[in-house]
Amino acid sequence: DEVAAQINDEKLTLRDMAFYVGYEEYQIQQEALVYDPDDPNRYWSMRVEGGFMNAVARKNAMQMALHDELFYQMAMEEGIKLEDFWEDLTERQGETALGISRKDAKKTIQRIAYAQKYQEVYAQLHNRTYDDYAYMEDSYQKLLKKQKYKVNDKVWNRVSFGNVTYNNKKKED
Repeated sequence: DEVAAQINDEKLTLRDMAFYVGYEEYQIQQEALVYDPDDPNRYWSMRVEGGFMNAVARKNAMQMALHDELFYQMAMEEGIKLEDFWEDLTERQGETALGISRKDAKKTIQRIAYAQKYQEVYAQLHNRTYDDYAYMEDSYQKLLKKQKYKVNDKVWNRVSFGNVTYNNKKKED
């Protein structure tokens, strides 16, 4: 329950971030298995975008969480209603690997659904496309800069991407 980040006075704990860690690890692990099925850690250890893949995963997970939290907050301010509920967490990424309950995961997924719905509304209001407000796009980055947010690197950097829901640690000889 340590605070990993904060946006507009809303604190995001490691528990709140668990879904994003599992999701990002899953995505990169699939790429790692294509790259080298016998030693996926080789892919996780590659240098990309000026850092190692696990650092890129950490950055992506944080950016997705901040993105979704911001749009969730905006959706709540606008009184957006949610009609459809979706779920994308596998059993493997649940309580055992991430240390969160199904209830915690569902809470995060519901916030994501609200955020995505409002992202579409916000884009239309500003004559943009939904994709313009993806977490890595300029329109979203400009919006984020107008917010009060902070990442607690001391807490967040302790998450060992590539080793939370998967065991990519090198085996000792």
